[in-house]
Amino acid sequence: MKHSSFLLLGICLLPFGCAPKEEMAADKPLGKRKVSYIRFLNLSSQSSSAKVDSVETYPSVEPESLTGGTVIGQQTQKIEFGSADKPTKGETKPLAGTFLTVVKDNTGTLKFINSGECESFDSGAKVEIANFTSKAVECEFEKKQFKVEPGTSATTATLSGSNSVTPKGMKPIEFQMQEKEIWTVYFYEMNGKVKAQAVRTKGPMKMIGAGASPSG
Repeated sequence: MKHSSFLLLGICLLPFGCAPKEEMAADKPLGKRKVSYIRFLNLSSQSSSAKVDSVETYPSVEPESLTGGTVIGQQTQKIEFGSADKPTKGETKPLAGTFLTVVKDNTGTLKFINSGECESFDSGAKVEIANFTSKAVECEFEKKQFKVEPGTSATTATLSGSNSVTPKGMKPIEFQMQEKEIWTVYFYEMNGKVKAQAVRTKGPMKMIGAGASPSG
């Protein structure tokens, strides 16, 4: 009788003994491999082409333009940015989950900046405020004040539809956003003057200028 009781007890406990393993397997996160995006900002006076590991990524980047982002690996990247006969070359390693921005100034010097969030949401959108100037910049977005230091970005979630960012001392920059998009309002210096434009970082590029002529 005692043997039967122990056997019955063992049968009753068996499912519960397996449950923790099953729950752990079900709750274990699948994990999401972070990636990086590369983009190019041309602060020279001439159109430039951009190559990543000898592959032409952007055949023509106009002056004052920031390109959209392109996915790249986490290894060290060989960069060429400039005219076809005289490109400026450099190497850098991206930081996972961010945009690697390659900036070329009028002297042909390259600067590499990792900033911003390159991963979009499943719903809603993101606005990145990126500062490529030598001083802190200030702006307002959705009644919130942002102060962004040089070489950094501030990223905030928002809804799709009509949006605008108002840089201090400039006219509002307006743009239309769709689900899962990231738009970047970027500040830069040209001929001693701070300017700002907006670009859709993920997807075809659209630009609207504030203090600069729109292109694209």
